[in-house]
Amino acid sequence: MKYLYRYRLLIVIYGLAIVPAFYELGFLQRPAATVAGLAQPSPAADILIDLYPGSLMAKCLEADRVMFLNYDLATARRLLEDALLNGCKEEETYFYNYATVLMLMNEQEKCDESSFLNVHLGGNVLPKRLWFTIPRRKSPVKSDRKWSKVEEAVAHWRLHDLSTNDQLDPRVAYKDLKFPAPMPLETVYCMAMSRDGKRIVVGRQDKVLRVFDTAYRRFSEIPEAHTNVLSAVALAANDTRAVSASINGDLAVWDMNNGSLVHRLQGHRSDVYGLAVFPDGIRCAAVDRDGMVRIWDLEEGKSLVEFAAAERPVSSVAVSADGSLLATGSWSGEIRLWSLQTDQPRELQRLQGHRGLVSRLVFTPDSKRLVSCSRDKTARIWNVATARVQSVLQGHGAPIYGLDVSPNGKFVVTASEDRRVRIWSVEKGTALRSLATRPRPRPLYAVLFAHDSQTLIWDSGANGLEFVSTLPQ
Repeated sequence: MKYLYRYRLLIVIYGLAIVPAFYELGFLQRPAATVAGLAQPSPAADILIDLYPGSLMAKCLEADRVMFLNYDLATARRLLEDALLNGCKEEETYFYNYATVLMLMNEQEKCDESSFLNVHLGGNVLPKRLWFTIPRRKSPVKSDRKWSKVEEAVAHWRLHDLSTNDQLDPRVAYKDLKFPAPMPLETVYCMAMSRDGKRIVVGRQDKVLRVFDTAYRRFSEIPEAHTNVLSAVALAANDTRAVSASINGDLAVWDMNNGSLVHRLQGHRSDVYGLAVFPDGIRCAAVDRDGMVRIWDLEEGKSLVEFAAAERPVSSVAVSADGSLLATGSWSGEIRLWSLQTDQPRELQRLQGHRGLVSRLVFTPDSKRLVSCSRDKTARIWNVATARVQSVLQGHGAPIYGLDVSPNGKFVVTASEDRRVRIWSVEKGTALRSLATRPRPRPLYAVLFAHDSQTLIWDSGANGLEFVSTLPQ
């Protein structure tokens, strides 16, 4: 006891030094309470990339951009590896990003002699202050230790930029996460309204299909409609059928009168991201993560046609009102137009302009224009005959997911993650109104025009829908 008293000051000093080190360096196995989202790249990033093309920092910034705009993990990985192996000065930050990419890609590969550790440390023993960054290791890590590439990247992040929050460790924050990250369960992601305006089919980020009665302002539900979260909804057969899709590739057709299951459509081998019903009401196009399009017979419950529409995942689809055209949009930002006048759809044009994932597509009622929106924070109005952009709609401060064209064909409405709704002129491409939705806990991902072309409908943020009268007819 006398030694404790004699050396009490020294013990306190050592304790203050050692305890925080163990906290910061220790890999805690507790699950993360929340998952960190991808941040928007700085507006200065585009300027720096243009000013210094090919530089190491430009490659790192470009990696950030393709992850945010296009969910392109493979390209982000290639850019980061190129920059980090060549000595990017911001390596501590971008080793974290690199570890995040590897976790999202579920990378299991071990390191070899050409790995970052051997390149940067010359094959030496790992510094002792990194011994505890490797899970379930209690002894010093030797130079012949077979690291995974994720562990390696985290070690470099810890080496240069120790964090006091272990929840930010990519091995915690992104464990078992499928990219893109899921949204809160209450988020209204997709909606479809009946032509008489009496019912709205609503898809949230859960397994329940909801139908909103506009007269009584209440929901009816089909619980456990799917085994995974809903990703798209549509109405068919003169609004007597609802079609829903889920993240696991499952499609279902429902009777709107009694909520019973009519068909379960099996065939997609990956996540389904979009649906579009043909004007005849008995066919439906669905697009998926594999870049495939399937056209379904909703009466017979069978697949009619399947074809590849893009090299990357297809995120949106639309069918023109006259039934002659189909449009698909992909994660790369490319839009393709297809002719439906033959048994096998035939590609007509590729529309280039969006830099980010194309989140929604809608044809105008006269089928002469196509409207698109994207994660690049813009919407575009395209002339179908010339395959050229007519107007670029700019003004949102975040990715746009909600999109609709008024039944009279005069207006476009967009809804964004910035929690704002904007109304635009189809003819002139000018902004008519900008609406700030009342305080809400989550972004907007869906918006609709009512059949009167002057009332807007969006998620109220309180487990309901909000109806807002905005424009003269």
